[in-house]
Formats: sequence, C-alpha cells, structure tokens
Amino acid sequence: MKTLIAAIIASLVLLSACSNLETTRSGFLNNYEQMQPDGKGTLTYSNSLAQKRYTAFLVDDVQYSQGDKGEVLNAEQIATLKDTYRNAVTKAFSDNYTLVSTPAANVMRVRLSITSVNKSTVPLNYVSTLVLLTPVSNGGISTESEIVDALTGERLSALSTHSNPNVLDGKFSGYFNPIGHAKAALESHAAQLRETIAPR
Repeated sequence: MKTLIAAIIASLVLLSACSNLETTRSGFLNNYEQMQPDGKGTLTYSNSLAQKRYTAFLVDDVQYSQGDKGEVLNAEQIATLKDTYRNAVTKAFSDNYTLVSTPAANVMRVRLSITSVNKSTVPLNYVSTLVLLTPVSNGGISTESEIVDALTGERLSALSTHSNPNVLDGKFSGYFNPIGHAKAALESHAAQLRETIAPR
C-alpha cells in the first residue's frame, strides 16, 4: 500500500513540477546588454567608478509582473512579497547609507521588480513528508533591480537573478507556505544587489 501511495505522489510531482524559474529579461531594466553573466544564471552590472560619492539612498515602490513562467498570486501574496523585498533592500543598504524619501545630490535611487514567482504546492508537501519523509514541491522567484543616480538617472549597478530553494538549502519551512520559498529568497537577492555597490 505504501508503495502505491509513493507511486501516486511521484505522479503528482511530475504533474505539479518543481520550480524551475530562470533569470529574466522582462523589460523592467533599460539595458541588459551591458550586464555580465556570473556563470550561475545571474546577470550583473557595476559602475564602481561612479559610486564613491553617494551617502544616501531611496527605494521606489516595488513592481510586480507574473512573467511567462510565473504563477498567479492573489493580492495579499503580492503585497507580502513587495513589502519583504523592499524591507530586505532597505536593511541591506542601511549598513552604510542613510535612507531618505526625496531625490537629492549624492542619493542613489533603488528600483526593484519581482518578475516571476512559483508557489510551493503545500497539500502535496504535507502528504509527501508523511509518506516519503520529505517535501517535494518547491517554490521560486526571479527579480530584477537597478540603482541609479536619484537626480540624473545615471546607472550605477544592476542585477537580474533567480532562486529555486530546496531542502539542501535549509529552506524546509518554505515548502509549507505557498510563497515561503519566494519570500525567503528575497533577503539573498537584496544582499546580491548590495554587493554591486562598492564600499565607500
């Protein structure tokens, strides 16, 4: 009987599919051609020579698009991910810069977009954990971000990246919240964006 249940779960896994999101070129960023791949699917750009004079930053409202590979989210899920992304970026940059609300000289403007989200299939994960001792349906997220001069719009850095967390990443709890994996990955995406700006 257990073998039969395991076979059924395996079939459901194939039907539901695990998240396989990739780095996107959604059109949110103005220039993808100057961005360089890192060998792991991420695209980055950093104009380090222009970054030294900045002392503060502001964060635009986070944009959201479903994307070709993304799944439909409800309004609450979208709002949660937007807030999580904005807060993660604010925290990442507050280590060395002052958060402000209006453009001015020596202020960076941070632009953020969530470009695809896949959800964990929570009911399937509960069943597979009981029978197979492991969840099987993970979620994922793709984002694009850019930092520009708040007054001139000069590009200082840009990032397009994605995450498809799994058990080996230590993201076990994400399997039991439809957007758990997507939400957890945003802290990493914020940290990656922070790394595109050279220390002052």
